[in-house]
Amino acid sequence: MRDALKEAGARVQMHRQHFKEDEEDIDWLPTIAARGWVILSKDQYNYLERLAIKNAKGRAFLLVSGNLLGPEQASIIRKALPEMLRTLDLTERPFIAKIYRDASVNLTKL
Repeated sequence: MRDALKEAGARVQMHRQHFKEDEEDIDWLPTIAARGWVILSKDQYNYLERLAIKNAKGRAFLLVSGNLLGPEQASIIRKALPEMLRTLDLTERPFIAKIYRDASVNLTKL
């Protein structure tokens, strides 16, 4: 996914560049939101993690297409990127949007 986003001109930060691998999501999600960064994940966040995103006024895109290999994930992200950018431009914080296998993006306001 990282390479697909970089190829599209996005600035990409990896979790491991800033946080410990085993750091709890509810601890780092507010930091990402405070920096104004967008969360892109394959995780399905639980209630407390969603609450952390909401309280920090975060923006998250979750790839919910199951267990896909890296190239498949990258292809979906490339196709979804225009809709993701539109969502970022038109949607107030906080939100979580799901990205599906067909590259459709489904927004959930928090």
